Amino acid sequence: MTERIEQQQILKLLEHHRHILLEAPPGGGKTTTLVHVARMLADQDALPTLINLPEWACSAQAGLADFLVAHSGPFQARALQASQLLQVLQQRPTVVLLNGWNELSPAGLDLIEQRLEAEERKLPEIGFLLATRGHRFRPPLANPSRITIHKLGRAQRRSYLIDALGIAGNALADEIDRNPALNELTRTPFILHEVMKLKRTGHAFPATKFGILKQVTGLFEKSSEHGNWLVRAPLHGMASSYLSALAEEMTKTGTTLITEISARVICSRECERLVQARQMEQSAEPSEILGALTDHHVLERTVQANGNLQFEHQQFQEFYAARTLGNALAQAVDTTELVPAFLRHLLALPSCGPQPRWSHPAD
Repeated sequence: MTERIEQQQILKLLEHHRHILLEAPPGGGKTTTLVHVARMLADQDALPTLINLPEWACSAQAGLADFLVAHSGPFQARALQASQLLQVLQQRPTVVLLNGWNELSPAGLDLIEQRLEAEERKLPEIGFLLATRGHRFRPPLANPSRITIHKLGRAQRRSYLIDALGIAGNALADEIDRNPALNELTRTPFILHEVMKLKRTGHAFPATKFGILKQVTGLFEKSSEHGNWLVRAPLHGMASSYLSALAEEMTKTGTTLITEISARVICSRECERLVQARQMEQSAEPSEILGALTDHHVLERTVQANGNLQFEHQQFQEFYAARTLGNALAQAVDTTELVPAFLRHLLALPSCGPQPRWSHPAD
């Protein structure tokens, strides 16, 4: 059973030195929430400290106070010493806001785990708020309260668009409400923000649902937060191949969930195919592939953390399954002369990919 929690309740938990694990799907508003909580804490005379975990993992300064002093221009300008800052952290109501857990490398995870455990012992009166996607490795916070950011409702979405665009925002909200695919996808703040930017620049939305999903997945792959991770090991720019293979298997069995054991088998098989096709030089560990997909793309671990994986939305699963079917049809066209030339032309058109059946649940 889930219980709705308000922002003021989050602040009270932190004021009582409780730790919070804040989870949200890709683009769900984790960083924005941290910044918002930091501002609210500052208004209440608490001392919020926002830490980027990948940056801390790469730093030689293991202690929190040492890291903050070494990486803060204002602290350095005042010649503040780490020992002085540590006294402030121990004496003032302080909350440490941690971001980027799902962006850490395996070595970085081990290092940050050690550093957080050391800080909990050193600063028992501090509250930690850590934001992450559902992750295979649980952050080492003692007895954290677990909070999940839910997707936007229609009223919240309309209010945001009107605040950002004025009267034009109301018209865009109406347009989104009439489009089942956009209606579902823009429940995620990141996607809604990008759709709003497209509208501002005068770009038209794709005419097909397949085209909309293609555009949306491209937003993740080009984003500054995730783009670089998707082109380096272990994915090497082949995220769509793994996601298509997973979606095909899940759709074939008529389910929206897949166990991690089954997913590893599929990723291993797809990796071998890519190596044989000379798309990759060497194989990668399937667990590392899944880790990269759940950390930086539209695959996620279930909220129950029971070893199952799913797509951030079923429409993404259907999109990648449709890509697989489209590629198979294209190969069939290339290998037979029985298919009329006009059909080859139709299959080559981006808007004529296979269209799955779509559903759109009510609010």
